[in-house]
Amino acid sequence: MKTVKDYICELDTDELVDMYFRKRSKRLSDYYDDYLYDDEDEERPDYASMTVVECAERVRKGIFDFIEYLKTIEITKSEGGRQGIIYAYNSIMRDDLHGKVCTEMLYRDDLLEDPEKCENYSYILSDRAEVLGFLVADNKFTQNNIYEVIADVMWEATWFGYRQEDIDDEVESLKASEEEIERGECKSFSSVDEMFTDILGEDEYTRMKDMQHKETEESQRLLDAAIHTRCEYDKCSMMRERMILLEALKNE
Repeated sequence: MKTVKDYICELDTDELVDMYFRKRSKRLSDYYDDYLYDDEDEERPDYASMTVVECAERVRKGIFDFIEYLKTIEITKSEGGRQGIIYAYNSIMRDDLHGKVCTEMLYRDDLLEDPEKCENYSYILSDRAEVLGFLVADNKFTQNNIYEVIADVMWEATWFGYRQEDIDDEVESLKASEEEIERGECKSFSSVDEMFTDILGEDEYTRMKDMQHKETEESQRLLDAAIHTRCEYDKCSMMRERMILLEALKNE
């Protein structure tokens, strides 16, 4: 198996950037400004005076530069020396019945120990160097959708920003929050309703709940059954890919 970095270096950058935006198209403001700049003194562009094409070209160049930066990073292993593996499976849970590519990461030792109970892990707070060292499954489904898979990895790895400093800052913020919890300096709620009433205010939360679609008893039963079926399909699809990967690991 090759690493994430291997694929970032080998894949066509234009096609990879196209896939990144095709899958994750959001407001341009989610991509520009601090996310794509290293120099704090660099003057930010006046986007209000730019055309849509000029904005898109600038943002696209930023993602190109980010990919070139990833190619220069030396791979490191995780703190525990565990080997992460990226794999994908077909999911209908969050899309129509044609399905979509769902990209996940698990650890090699977990898969070998128990393929059914091993967890999928997020890596939004992992170091860039560690993420680039994840192996990518040789499974046919993963390889057939390799541009989408690597674009998913890039998105997950940039959840809090495009610079390693962004990740480090978020880790420190998380640690500070954990310390506040340990000292009892946080709010606690006995229910979801109580939490949202506190956040939104009673009137706004009541208005939001009144706007929600109400199911009949029969439609709710059918909806629950449909959701259950989708969950079962996703689990079956995921396990199929895990077993293919497990067999490959055993034959190494």
